[in-house]
Amino acid sequence: TLIIEGGLVLIVDTANITPSDCGSGTDCNGEITGTVLNGTVPYNITITDRFGNSSTFQLAQMGSFSLPNICGESYTVSVTDAAGDSREFGSPVEVPSPEAITIEEDNVTCSNFGEANGSVSVFVEGGTGGYNYMWTPQLPNAGPSNDNLSPGTYILNVTDNNDCLASISLIVEDCDGQDNCGEGISVMTPNGDGM
Repeated sequence: TLIIEGGLVLIVDTANITPSDCGSGTDCNGEITGTVLNGTVPYNITITDRFGNSSTFQLAQMGSFSLPNICGESYTVSVTDAAGDSREFGSPVEVPSPEAITIEEDNVTCSNFGEANGSVSVFVEGGTGGYNYMWTPQLPNAGPSNDNLSPGTYILNVTDNNDCLASISLIVEDCDGQDNCGEGISVMTPNGDGM
């Protein structure tokens, strides 16, 4: 699609959008290409996602441009020249990508009086599958859950088949002095003394 109003022209090559391997974060590697003609150099090309987040790229001279490291999303693309003249591309520009990896806490139980009997578990979804779980500190189970944990902070990094990354930090508390610690068993006795 070509937009011509006055002298400034913005062309986006929608047939050759490079998809992003990852859905979000710093792992985005999509690319938008196009051409700016006429107007007054230099140009500022701005992309804005559906949430209103914008990134601006400067183009020093008339001609083709390449916008790298773009996340999968729908964008409006506009150009403003040095004289303040601006044009917006006529339709949203779609950069395809897999769904972002998300990690949600499933269950964290505390450790009884400092013993190694706490646990953590998470749900992971999105990305391209083939998840690789890396716990810090290193834990016996390279998966979404671990048992027999001492009190402390445990960080999980998950990568998928495209090496996209998501992280979560989980805290196993010490149950000492806490009223609600993990699962408990209530014992009912005739005289109410629990014996």
